[in-house]
Amino acid sequence: MRYFFAVISIVFVLGCSPEPEKAVIEVKEGVTYVCNPRMHISEQRLIKETVFKSDDNSEFVFAEVSDIKEGPNGEVFIVDQQDNKIGVFSYDGEYLTSFGGKGEGPGEFEGVDCLDFFNDGNILISDVQNLRFQIFDSEYIYLDSVKRQFGSPGKFVIDSSGRIINRPVLIFFGVEDGDKTLLNVCDSDFNPVQGFGEVKEFNEPLMEFIMNNCYLALADNDRLCLSYMIENRICIYEDDKLLYDINRPLFFEQKKPEVKTEKSGDEISFITQFYPLCHDIDVDSKGNIYVLTVYIPPSEEIDFEQDGSFEMILEIFNSQGVLQKIIPVLDIMPTNLHIGKGDKIYLNDTNEMQVLRYAALDPN
Repeated sequence: MRYFFAVISIVFVLGCSPEPEKAVIEVKEGVTYVCNPRMHISEQRLIKETVFKSDDNSEFVFAEVSDIKEGPNGEVFIVDQQDNKIGVFSYDGEYLTSFGGKGEGPGEFEGVDCLDFFNDGNILISDVQNLRFQIFDSEYIYLDSVKRQFGSPGKFVIDSSGRIINRPVLIFFGVEDGDKTLLNVCDSDFNPVQGFGEVKEFNEPLMEFIMNNCYLALADNDRLCLSYMIENRICIYEDDKLLYDINRPLFFEQKKPEVKTEKSGDEISFITQFYPLCHDIDVDSKGNIYVLTVYIPPSEEIDFEQDGSFEMILEIFNSQGVLQKIIPVLDIMPTNLHIGKGDKIYLNDTNEMQVLRYAALDPN
């Protein structure tokens, strides 16, 4: 399950001003700000190699994929948030097993979100609605649970030292009272340490969640790359300090999200009007940053009820945040991205309920 519903009525198209040829780069107080120009979509295409899907003998369904990861031994792990299970496949796409299931007990999940691996091969999994992380060994046997002290666990990464960097589902207060940070950090023993990242504060909690919602990826050198769901912006952190602040050159203007309430009897529901621009982020072995996002052709009236009104694309930036290429994602509707060994690209397809692996791209 996703934690938001996207509804939009009108999108305003940006004016056709001349496009700069190169990114504008400026350094202020140790932070490099990169303003990327617009860029035509490349004629390069993704080349499909492997399909991961359910078969008659599979106990795993692709109802709502929330994460895809290659394991340390070559297996491919696919997290299904609706079925609350993790499916394990061979590198060649053969279904091997699954574990988890809906519930509150050990090894069970309510809103399983994502996973990552410790250096010893143990698997850490975020269990959102049960407000905990769960740990499994390399044979998928449950070991332990760690309750979150301040907010639900959400998307997270584990760095080379074993630190867990987590973007909680609910923005929380950091280790010190009043020290509000975007990302929460624990050491390998789950002891909280100082978080980092700026939080945009709003009076409405749901608006605060929307505007701070982001996706995380970790480069091989432990640089953390963060892309906001709504704001066209990527941040790169090194040693928990902001190093790069990068804009993404969108072709259309996003309406400012609105939050309103409707009351029916004793129930109050929140209706949020926005459209997510970023769906996921990852980094390849050379430090190039891939962002899975929405592309809407310029000078086109947007009809979100009709096929072809928008497409998914991969924006590829180099390690300094300069846009290199925009690749169209055709014939599928993905919400998750993973860059695996050899820089091969994994995307899920919500239409056909499957995951596909594509050949590596030349980002230059």
